Amino acid sequence: MTIGNTIMNKELFSKIIKNPHTTISTKELSQLEELVVNFPFCQIGHILIAKAYHDSQNMLTDKKLQIAAAVSYTHLRAHETRH
Repeated sequence: MTIGNTIMNKELFSKIIKNPHTTISTKELSQLEELVVNFPFCQIGHILIAKAYHDSQNMLTDKKLQIAAAVSYTHLRAHETRH
């Protein structure tokens, strides 16, 4: 996925998802943050960002968790209304 000047390829995205116990690098975090700017309803992107903030004990962790939860809840509600 080419996003602005940053490239998040599907191999890197898959690697991050398949290895949930590894630390997300600063560069990967930057790419994930740009990914969710371009694809705001990408649930896994928001969840991975919240994880990275949590792992680094960043003071914005709660805010990132709230965003991830809101995106996931919105997706769930949209799915329920379609079925």
